[in-house]
Amino acid sequence: MMYVESSDLKDTQSWVDTVHGLRYKDYQLIAAPSAGGKEIVPATGRGILEEVDNAREFAAAMESKGLLKWWRTAMGYVHE
Repeated sequence: MMYVESSDLKDTQSWVDTVHGLRYKDYQLIAAPSAGGKEIVPATGRGILEEVDNAREFAAAMESKGLLKWWRTAMGYVHE
């Protein structure tokens, strides 16, 4: 799983295009970058990479950003 955030939509699209170009076997853009109308303040700096070992840690990272509900909905874990 990967997640990207940027204050510039062009940067985000560039990242998505790059990942798509890597031709992962099971690449799917599950949800367009969005927070369901909630304003997201991107992390400061450029090129920050955080790696986690499993989906539970990824969920915790989404929760720390205030995006847990959005992520769980996008992944199909819950329905609105």
